[in-house]
Amino acid sequence: MIYQHPQIRQLGDCALAVEFGDEADLRLNVRALALRNALEAHDPGGITDLVPTMRALGILFDPDRIGKTRLEGHIAELLDEAQAVQSIPSRIIDMPLWYDDPGSRELAARDGMQPYLEYIVESNGLASIDAFIARHTSTDQWVAAVGWAPGCTFAYALDRDAAMTSPKLVTPRSYAIPERYVTLGGVCTSITPVSLPSGYRTLGRLAIDIYLPGTRLAGYSATGVLFQAGDRQRYRAIARQEYEDIRARI
Repeated sequence: MIYQHPQIRQLGDCALAVEFGDEADLRLNVRALALRNALEAHDPGGITDLVPTMRALGILFDPDRIGKTRLEGHIAELLDEAQAVQSIPSRIIDMPLWYDDPGSRELAARDGMQPYLEYIVESNGLASIDAFIARHTSTDQWVAAVGWAPGCTFAYALDRDAAMTSPKLVTPRSYAIPERYVTLGGVCTSITPVSLPSGYRTLGRLAIDIYLPGTRLAGYSATGVLFQAGDRQRYRAIARQEYEDIRARI
C-alpha cells in the first residue's frame, strides 16, 4: 500500500528512514528520489548521506551538527513536494551487453545447471534467446537503488509488458564471479561491479564498467560509481568483436 502520510522512523542515533509505503513499487521509489533531490537542494547542514530504496529514503546525519527533531521538522516541510512530484531528472545510459557470452555458459556449467539464458527463456515461455534479447532491449530499466557492493544497481523494466523474471539460485554461489556480469533475480536486473558472489542467473557480460575508482571518465562520480538511483539503463545487444573493441577503448 502507498501511505497517505509518509512515516518517519528512527534508525539508531544517526539515521532516519522516510517510508512512503510498504510494498515494492516504482511510484514509491520516485517519491523517495524526489525527497532526496529536495534535501540536496535545501540542505539544512549535518546530513552525511542519502540512501534511496524502492519504497523509502534513508537519511544519515551527524547529531553533533543537526538534532533529530530539527531534521524531522525540515523533512516534514519537504514531504508535500515529494508526494506531488510529476517528474525528476534522469540520465539514460547506453548498456552494450554481450548476451549469452561463453563465460555465462561456463558459470552455469560450474553450478551444475543448464545455460542460464536458456533456462530464463524457457521459464518465461519465450521461443528463443533472440526473443528474450528483443524484449530485454525494448525498454528502459529504471535504477531504483544503488548499493550492496560499490555501484551495484537494482533496476526494473519501465514497460511492465517487457518485464521478465528468473528465480534466484536456491543456494547463492560461495565463489566470486567476475565483474560486469548482468544478472536477473526475480524481476530485478543487476550488475556485478567487482568480482563477488551472486545468487542471480547471468544474462551476459557488459562491455562498460559501472565502478572505476580513480577514473577521470565523464559520467562517473568522484568515488568511481557510474550510476545513481533515478538513472535509466538501455541495453543493446553486441557481439564479441564490438565487446572487445569497447574494452580496448576503455
